[in-house]
Amino acid sequence: MKLYVLIIFRLSDRLEKKIEAMDKKIERIAYDPFGNTVRQYEKILEISDARTRLINLKVMYDLLIRELSGEETLLIARHALGLSSGEIAESLGMNGSTVYKRLCKAIRHAEKVLEKTGFDEKRMERDYGDLPQVTAAKNVVKRRVKRAAVRPRRCAEQKPVA
Repeated sequence: MKLYVLIIFRLSDRLEKKIEAMDKKIERIAYDPFGNTVRQYEKILEISDARTRLINLKVMYDLLIRELSGEETLLIARHALGLSSGEIAESLGMNGSTVYKRLCKAIRHAEKVLEKTGFDEKRMERDYGDLPQVTAAKNVVKRRVKRAAVRPRRCAEQKPVA
């Protein structure tokens, strides 16, 4: 699920423009008086489906922004852009270990927010995995996160203190 949290943040600044471009494309197809009506209808449905899924991603991003703290949002956004916890720490003037722990906690919080609304990793992959924008972002995020990884371990679940 971490991957989809990062993808949502990575795509956040482009979603609005892409949705507007899809609206214009639908309009152009609909106003074409010389097109094949059946093909036009099918194309409009295809674009509308992709548009709806991008809108859903935008809604997820807006939900995460509302639910996460400012620091959590900042850490996830910078990590989604490919910065390591060390690079983030350096830019914020903080300790690398502290940033790493807070980043892990922020990602877990974001995952819980999405899961609470019914979006687990399986559903995200099923409903959004085939979108070209998501596929491209997934490849970039995987490559950058792999390159930026400071530590080989994953963010461990926090153990309750007894």
